[in-house]
Amino acid sequence: MSEPSFRTRFERFVRQCTEDYLIRHANKGLYNRARKDLDKGAAIAYDFGDASVVCRIDGDMVCTLTDSLDQWSCSCPSPSICKHVLMALLAYPESASAVVDATEGGADAANVAGASNVSDASHASGAADVLQASGEADMAQATGAADMPQASGATDMPQASGAMDATQASGTADMSTPGFGWMLQGELQPLLWSLSETALEEAWFRLRYEETLEVKRDTLLTVRLTGSQVEVSFRAESGPLDALCTVKGKEADIWKAEALLRYRRQQGLDDTAALERAAHTVRYRIEAVVACRDLVGELLRIGLARLPESTLYRLETMAVTARSGGLPEIERRLRGLRGELELFFGRHVRFSMPRMLQRLSALRLALRQLEQGELAPLRQAELVGSHRSRYYTVPRLRLYGLGAEPWQTASGYRGITYYLYCEDDGELYTYNDVRPTYYEGGAYDYSAHYTASSPWLAGLDMRRFARSQLVFRDIKVSRDRRISATSGASLEVATRLPVEELALPGLRSSAAELSAPGGYAPRLFAPAPERLAVVPLLQIVERHFDTSGQQLRLTAQDEAQTGLVLSLPYSAEWARAIKRLEEPSTTERLERFHALVRVEGQTVRPISFLKGAELTNLQLDLQDQGRR
Repeated sequence: MSEPSFRTRFERFVRQCTEDYLIRHANKGLYNRARKDLDKGAAIAYDFGDASVVCRIDGDMVCTLTDSLDQWSCSCPSPSICKHVLMALLAYPESASAVVDATEGGADAANVAGASNVSDASHASGAADVLQASGEADMAQATGAADMPQASGATDMPQASGAMDATQASGTADMSTPGFGWMLQGELQPLLWSLSETALEEAWFRLRYEETLEVKRDTLLTVRLTGSQVEVSFRAESGPLDALCTVKGKEADIWKAEALLRYRRQQGLDDTAALERAAHTVRYRIEAVVACRDLVGELLRIGLARLPESTLYRLETMAVTARSGGLPEIERRLRGLRGELELFFGRHVRFSMPRMLQRLSALRLALRQLEQGELAPLRQAELVGSHRSRYYTVPRLRLYGLGAEPWQTASGYRGITYYLYCEDDGELYTYNDVRPTYYEGGAYDYSAHYTASSPWLAGLDMRRFARSQLVFRDIKVSRDRRISATSGASLEVATRLPVEELALPGLRSSAAELSAPGGYAPRLFAPAPERLAVVPLLQIVERHFDTSGQQLRLTAQDEAQTGLVLSLPYSAEWARAIKRLEEPSTTERLERFHALVRVEGQTVRPISFLKGAELTNLQLDLQDQGRR
């Protein structure tokens, strides 16, 4: 089937330019001025080209139009859409030069033969009836009936697509009740093919946050996102890119996609599977997979007892190969394996043979699955990983600081993680200040980073950030709820509530629940989710340093006299903090407080103690106190 000519596409576009559409694209005053000038008898001539039409208004002003309001020009000095563009669109159905010969296809035949510019006189005779049948009734309703109030069911679900098709088949499209069945068609992909992958993925991410919709239906279907104060108006028989949005620029496409997806979900359609397929397309080099597989197989054949220390350098080299081959998750696993071997060669007490075997087994299975290439897109994306997490803009986020913890990994990274509870969705968010240390000269000073200024608000250091109640606006967040330090977000510090007044659903646990035995479930495709909890405690009743396990053990009790052992591993870097916690004066006066803890199997590791609006980060704060 041949592509419709530009004249055909333009006439279809004009029929869709209802009063509501033009007013939302411009404004009511501009629309009325355009109408008034036409009523005074303004003359407009149309000269068609291959991809545009030149409109001459009263011989002075010249507008160039296409089959979309995204591309137009006018000789007047207005930087935005002007009344001359509106006049050209409104006058076209009544102009004799807009008529197409129904029997011979006059304008199209002339264009094919090379007559690209059509004068008024060339189509003046015998075509007025055709124009009236093809669009005059539509435009009359668009310009006259659109001002009438809508029926009480204006916000109901759009009519079925079958009803829309029947209306079109009758030859007269009823613009007062347009068909929006395209918005609810079963397949999502054809609707969104014109949107960029980035816009689609960000719109999908935003769906996890609750948003109230107001749907208004006239000649346009307008979806208003009340929390964000954004409106998107969709046209009948059109796609999301042709929608009108109150937000301009690059962000407009994201809001259009979000409004469409939220509307479809409101109408009971689940697009999760289609969005996952669109968002999880990965590429990697199979040669890198084979090289990593061979090295892991060699390690398993040689055995741990006969491994030379040069294996550490080979693992580091292979990690670089994995990175360049588009396998960031394999790179992290190789560096983790290298760190475990360093503990083994150093005869360190924290070396674990079961953990070492688990790392090797999971890495080998992951490489085998990637080599076979038969995984679903989501599973494959989890095994490949990503070099950088994608971050998406959230309009508002209210966060409550729960604590901060320093850490270092066997794969060569050091950093501080800040834990924040979100009042908006009841989830735990994190901010990571992290640096790689495996490069030559790589270093990370915990104290310097902890006392440095925050990236979002001058004068707020990270020590205060960790113990504050915060309100972010336009903050970027990743899928695993990590906060970005990029500029553009605004931050306000609110009055901090006592921790006892927070419900903390999903986070608050009792000492009995944390002491109960739990099983270990190894995971191949994604790391096991970190389990954190806030537990209310009465007091610390015992302090003991376990020399064999090299960790400080604090025995606490809750109101029910249930005991809970909090274990903090020893490190020379945190010796002052450990010594401070061993002193009875540090904890004996601490009563009726909350502890933010991480649960690792049967071990409960404390991060911070909270009481009222106060917070103490055990390692970072007590280390500085010991230094003073």
